[in-house]
Amino acid sequence: MKLKRILLLVILLVATSSAQAKVWAMYCKTGPGLNVHINYSINSGPASLDIYYNKASKAAGNNFENLKPGECAWPDRPIRSDERGSAVFRYGVMLGAKAPFMTIVVGNEEQPTQILLRDSKLNGLRSTKGEKFKMQVQMENGELKIQDKNGDPDIEYVK
Repeated sequence: MKLKRILLLVILLVATSSAQAKVWAMYCKTGPGLNVHINYSINSGPASLDIYYNKASKAAGNNFENLKPGECAWPDRPIRSDERGSAVFRYGVMLGAKAPFMTIVVGNEEQPTQILLRDSKLNGLRSTKGEKFKMQVQMENGELKIQDKNGDPDIEYVK
């Protein structure tokens, strides 16, 4: 009986750990070729943050040494031609609500609706200085999503 319990516990642990989505670190540098777009439509529901980048021809390397400004790559290999050239984070926000990185301000006839970046991490992505950053990403429904294992957005600048 005790052996059956142990075996059942092992099976449950293996099934739980294999069900979690795999998260990878993508290495990038800010600069020309790296574009940040915030998409929101009153009719389409959640907003999204899309980061478009140039694919580096080499692996990034452990210290980003092979990346040019505006490029991204995996630390151990370049991004393949069949892999996406963008990553996305979808926010479940509506007008007037706050998301982790932005606020949507409802407009009127005189002032259009605005999306304000509230987080210095996103503002830093617009730098042209080749600043190094890592994005934790995972593949979900054919999209490369910017999120850690808990589903939170994860962008980290590296000195």
